[in-house]
Amino acid sequence: MCLSPKRKNWIFANTPKGAKASAVTYSIVETAKENGLNPYQYLMYIFEKLPNVDASNENAIDRIFKA
Repeated sequence: MCLSPKRKNWIFANTPKGAKASAVTYSIVETAKENGLNPYQYLMYIFEKLPNVDASNENAIDRIFKA
């Protein structure tokens, strides 16, 4: 996954929702890097685990990220 932090990339966010989605993705990738994780593997992990979690159960969400 290649997300370059250059300004020109942000001109392709044509809508506020697109800009927000890009910002969230970039934030997750950079957080993974700062924590010594492989961003691609981290994204794959959360995309596999989060859809199966009861979002109203905070303990269930915490268990996913502590695993």
